[in-house]
Parts: sequence; C-alpha cells; structure tokens
Amino acid sequence: MMSMASFTAPYIFGGVRVLTTQLLESHQRDSQTLMRVETVVLAVVCALFLVLLRWIEARGRYWGGGKGGGRPRQVVRAGGLRLVLGALGAAAVFLLLLPHAMLLLLSFADDAKWTTQIVPPVYNLDAWRHIATSASGQIPLINSFAMAVQATAANVVFALLAAWLFARCRFPGRSWLEGLAVLPYAIPGTVTGLALAAWFSVHQPWLGRFVLINTYAILPLAYFIRSVPLTVRAVSASMAQLDPSLEEAAATLGSAPGRVMGTVVLALVLPGALVGAMLAFIAAMGEFVASIVLATPANGRWRSRSGPSCATRISRGPPATACC
Repeated sequence: MMSMASFTAPYIFGGVRVLTTQLLESHQRDSQTLMRVETVVLAVVCALFLVLLRWIEARGRYWGGGKGGGRPRQVVRAGGLRLVLGALGAAAVFLLLLPHAMLLLLSFADDAKWTTQIVPPVYNLDAWRHIATSASGQIPLINSFAMAVQATAANVVFALLAAWLFARCRFPGRSWLEGLAVLPYAIPGTVTGLALAAWFSVHQPWLGRFVLINTYAILPLAYFIRSVPLTVRAVSASMAQLDPSLEEAAATLGSAPGRVMGTVVLALVLPGALVGAMLAFIAAMGEFVASIVLATPANGRWRSRSGPSCATRISRGPPATACC
C-alpha cells in the first residue's frame, strides 16, 4: 500500500509516470473526468490490500496475559567472525545514513561556488543563519510545527476513543468502522488531498461541506486524516494487550467506570498513545503530498511583518507550497 501510494519519490526524481503523479497532472490540466477515473483505480487497488490486511488480522485475537522470558542473545566467540559481522553491520549503517549525512553536508555548501566538483569546495552558514534570524526563514517552520501539534492532539483523542470502542464494545458494523479507521493508510495522499479539495470547496452545511480550501484549517485537517491509522493502530495494539479482567477487578473492588478508565485503562494504554502521538507528529511535519495538493497562500497563519508577506512572495512565482 505504501509503495502504491508513493508520491514524493516519483515526483522528485521523475522519469516514470505513476498513478499518484498522474492524478496531480490531470488535476492541473483540468481533466476532471480522467482524474476521477485514475483516483478510483488507485484507491481500489490500495483498498484491496487493506482488505487482505484486515482479513489476516481478523483470523485471531491476541491478549498479553503476562511478560514472557526474552530469548538470550547468542554470543559470537570466533574472533574472525566477530570482525566480519561487525564490519557488515557498520557498512549497513553507513549506507543507510549516507544520504542523510550528505544532505547535512550540503546544507553548509555555497551554491554560487559549486560547479563541477564532486563535493562543494566552499562552505558557510548563510542558510542556517537565514533560518535562525530571518522571519521568512522561520515562518515555514512555525506553520509546520503549529499544524503538526494541532493534528497530533486531535489524533490522540480520536485514537483513544476509537480504540476503546473497538476493543470493549460489540455492535453491528464494528468491523466496518475498524476498517474505515485504517482506510486512510491505504488511500494515497494524492487521492486524499484531491478529495478534500473537492469536498471542502462548496458551502453545504447540511451535508457537512464547508469552504475550507483557502483557509488555514484545511492542512491540519488533512494531516489529521492522514495520521488517523497510525495513532489508532498504535493505541489499539496497547488496548489489545490489556486484559479485560484488570478492568473487571477494578470494578469489583468498587471503582467507578470513570476511575477505571483513568487509573487502569489510560495508565496502561498511555505508552501506545505516546508512540502514536510521536508517529503522527513526525508524519504531519513531513507530510508533502497533502501540502502540495492543498497548500495556498492563505494557509500560512504566521507571516513576516517586515517586507512582503508570504502570500505576496508566492504570488510572484512558483512554487505555491513555499509557505508551508
């Protein structure tokens, strides 16, 4: 599902036409009918894998009745084998970190003096100084951080309620609701962004449609929807390991339902909620697909008070997502 939904890699590297980038191209060419067909095809293919995932998970229920003993590590005593394994591990880590290290190195490069050399010959702190001291450099970071915090807070509250409902309540359609909670995990970000843009471009309150497309709220809403599966699955995993007999024991000893929820359920589920919150925050801070589809100059709440506004700068040239 993640591979089918990938947008950033083909968008940046180019050279290969895939459905996720083709959707945006059709939208920009105003080929709405073609865009809708491509959207449905991509969504159906990804949803089929979600159905397979749900089928595998539904084959059993898993409860953590107690802590099991960890398997002891096998100590390699042969000196030559230890060196070989250590070298392989170091090489693997080096290869994984090399792109990030190169990006960090290039952040100090002087682009004006880098021509044909393999690595930049001159380095300075101009870009870092711009981020630290200039309002235009700080505004994108402030906007991203604020939107990520808002979306994460909503994700955690929603995940706690949804996980408890799925784990402790039995009602018709529960399995369908569980599937809907993880559906954004299967739906590509391009599809989600275009769907939000179409739905929230008309004012029809009786259908739950409001004009949010050129407002600040559209991006936190998109980040919230995109991260719902991460938080719900993280909290649900903790809830699945919580034996219901603990709640029954607390109730038997005279605790009210609210106290059981606060002192037993939330206390034991809190680690999963924190994990889900961190995942949601990281995903929101780095959400590229929804930003490039939905971002407009009106999305930036904080703007520079000196010089032209972010909206003015964007209106003078691409890219339209520079503010976010």
